[in-house]
Amino acid sequence: QLANTAGVRFTSNQLVNGGLSLTGAVPLTDAGGQTTTIQGVLTTPAGSGVTLTNLILAQAPAIGGSYAVGTTTYTGAVALPVLPYTNLVLLGATTLTGNLTTTAALTIQNVGASLTLGGRTVTVGTNFTTISSGVVVMTNAADQLVVTGNAVFEGASESGSLTAGSIQVKGNFSQITQSTGQSFANTGTTVILNGTALQTVAFSSAGVGNSFFQDLQLANTAGVRFTSNQLVN
Repeated sequence: QLANTAGVRFTSNQLVNGGLSLTGAVPLTDAGGQTTTIQGVLTTPAGSGVTLTNLILAQAPAIGGSYAVGTTTYTGAVALPVLPYTNLVLLGATTLTGNLTTTAALTIQNVGASLTLGGRTVTVGTNFTTISSGVVVMTNAADQLVVTGNAVFEGASESGSLTAGSIQVKGNFSQITQSTGQSFANTGTTVILNGTALQTVAFSSAGVGNSFFQDLQLANTAGVRFTSNQLVN
């Protein structure tokens, strides 16, 4: 428990094997570059503040005060709280409790890692990536994934996981074969390329039984360039 309203600063990496609570208007900071890992629940009241470089959480936090974290990583099966995320990394099976926004990158990375939109909107400030067997699940007609930067699908098979909703991308769009050629096997999610500079589309494994677009809309007057074979189903 941190109860010092003058503040607490971590000057090295920290592991909290249980929960971490701020009691009162406590500012928690680090010296810059450290990683704080919390296996239990992080709980903060109104008036407190969490300003950290890297924060690894096994469970969903209960945040009542300010939250300014450079990279937040969730390792477990978590219903993501709505917080002002900068970079967000998902290593477990995650769902949404509301519309999600990051001001920087969103990465889904790990065996068993997933993000299920469940009728919500996810807005990514820079790049969106699935990698190392991560997947995004969009099976609700209201699902929207809005990517301001590049979209890279390099995770597990998306077969059966992209059946509805829409993905909007303003940067480049890539499918990369790491563990499977089906890392963008899309059977129902509309992809809209709507950037303002030339966008490129590159697939490592385009074709039937591998990766492909279902419905593709090109809305970029600066142009779209295919740099590999493509299949629009």
